[in-house]
Amino acid sequence: YRLWPDQPWLMHAHSVLWFALALGMLGRLYQRLLVSTPAPWLPVLALLLFAIDDAHAMTIAWIANRNALVAFTLAMPVLLLHDRSVRDHDRRSGKVAPLLLLVALLAGESALAVTGYLFAYALFLDPSLRKAALRRLLPYAGVAAVWSLGYRALGFGARGSGLVVDPGSEPLRFLSKAAERVPVVLAAQFGFPPSDAWEAYAVLRSWLPSVMMAWALLTLAVLMIALWPKLKTQPAA
Repeated sequence: YRLWPDQPWLMHAHSVLWFALALGMLGRLYQRLLVSTPAPWLPVLALLLFAIDDAHAMTIAWIANRNALVAFTLAMPVLLLHDRSVRDHDRRSGKVAPLLLLVALLAGESALAVTGYLFAYALFLDPSLRKAALRRLLPYAGVAAVWSLGYRALGFGARGSGLVVDPGSEPLRFLSKAAERVPVVLAAQFGFPPSDAWEAYAVLRSWLPSVMMAWALLTLAVLMIALWPKLKTQPAA
């Protein structure tokens, strides 16, 4: 905005470039994590499906939301470096990854989501014993804790919002909302309708949320039945 205050198309181009860089990072990550799958084209397909996902449209188009793109672009290499430190025994990557997580968190709180993938990596992909795998997560936990303390001290976070629920200030409400929203978000990843419309259903018809929740749970049940053989045999799945 300081460079081109009257040129919004350049601001949009800037956001698109961040997304392109993020896709490059994600493609490299998919190559490493899906290397053991029998289909060599799978990383390319995974990247394509991610790149054209309609859920990213608002994030890219809304100029003021570029922080999410920056945070995502910086968070993806954290997982990539962690994998390199574990499988390639690269100590430098293991030291850089937590620092990069801090930088990503300073770009946007959404970077915190990568810690969920780090935890999943420790449970399913790390070849070490479970205790050793979880112990490797301590530096990331320390970074997240320091960031969280600063985040609270500086007054950041959401309060009193109907849409955004902060787990730090409203843990019980967050858990209740998570139980409601997680099935809807997961079902939207694999089918229809998009999760964005969830909050509007109650306004349209009082019975609509129950119907759509039933549809989401049915979608997930069918998926679980179909994917269970893969989930049992392929850790990356």
